[in-house]
Amino acid sequence: MTKTFRLPVAQCAWCGYKVDSATDVDKGEDGYRAPEVDDVTICLMCGEWNTFTEPMPSLRKPTDEEFAYIAGDKDCQHMRWAWVQMDADRDP
Repeated sequence: MTKTFRLPVAQCAWCGYKVDSATDVDKGEDGYRAPEVDDVTICLMCGEWNTFTEPMPSLRKPTDEEFAYIAGDKDCQHMRWAWVQMDADRDP
């Protein structure tokens, strides 16, 4: 299950796509939660990783350390796979 949170508009740090929502794909012990500083997200337009930063919900490019985490995280790998599938289904 997932839950989508509406956000004030932020922009992808890579392509400038306007982001106005985020979906929590990980249900923790306390239930679904809105994005927090240092959480990662994938841009639906360009497929690049972004990190939430202050002032929320600003987005920035991940650091090298964050990219290393993303590369090894199974949830991030699944999100990337889902984005690749979605992108392949888009009209040219």
